[in-house]
Amino acid sequence: MHFDLVDLRLFVGVADELSLTRGAAKVALSTPAASLRIKNLELSVGTPLFDRSSQGLRLRPAGHALLHHARLVLRQVAILRGDLGEYAQGVKGHLRVMVNTSAMSDHFTEVLRTFLIEHPEVNIDVREKLSPDIVRAVTDATADLGIISERVKADGLAVFPYRRDRLVLVTPAQHPLASRMSVSFEETLDYDFVGLQEGSAIHTVLDQAARDAHRRLLIRAQIASYEMICRMIEKGIGIGILPESAARQHAVGHGIRMMPLQDGWSRNDLVICARDMTTLPSFGRELIDLLTAEAPGQPGRQTVVAYS
Repeated sequence: MHFDLVDLRLFVGVADELSLTRGAAKVALSTPAASLRIKNLELSVGTPLFDRSSQGLRLRPAGHALLHHARLVLRQVAILRGDLGEYAQGVKGHLRVMVNTSAMSDHFTEVLRTFLIEHPEVNIDVREKLSPDIVRAVTDATADLGIISERVKADGLAVFPYRRDRLVLVTPAQHPLASRMSVSFEETLDYDFVGLQEGSAIHTVLDQAARDAHRRLLIRAQIASYEMICRMIEKGIGIGILPESAARQHAVGHGIRMMPLQDGWSRNDLVICARDMTTLPSFGRELIDLLTAEAPGQPGRQTVVAYS
């Protein structure tokens, strides 16, 4: 089989639009020229990629498979061009790192600062994503490293322990639960919650725990930022369950209280994942070593903390 990058871009455009004319326009080709390229592509593959009818085009199973791989190829070509452009400007390396919300801490940013000072020739692209999305990106090689919740499966990836953490309850200072030294998750289910968006590891865990208790979460608001969650809790919008490290970082200056959960599942450890350590650049392995060497350990004794 022979695949041309123009053909792949055309195919992705046609598949996205489900229209030969609109797909051809996206890559600046005439409709007749695009039609010929698609027919030649199908001949090369050995099977039709689209069902054609008076209603338009519809991807066949082979088309769905090609679309998945075509996107990966085009994405890698774009990354390659960017990386080579940086090499031409004197940059010796580039790392693409994806982290979940729990990992975006002062410790992480301080480690990055240290790494970048020690490696002035390396650039790092850091993006915040949900743990399942990070696993897919590392598996597809669109990210070099990821930091995810230990609860998320990372089959086929190299995984390293990163940080030990736990989930804690955060309440307004005057909330009925605010005077407690610790609390069970089931006791919190009588109150409104402010939490992370659906799809996050923490939301999934809390939703399942509520189902196990034959209850449901009373969600008032879903927000992607721990800092904004703390602000809304302070205003009395609801209570929240956050990683202790994030709660401590963002709670300073807010009139809220924080206490541990009594439930065994409240541990919220983070891990670092990579696709293949043998192909990871040496500076990527050095970043892993730096992150794991300086990662804070298990939180200390369980205490109620008030912030104002």
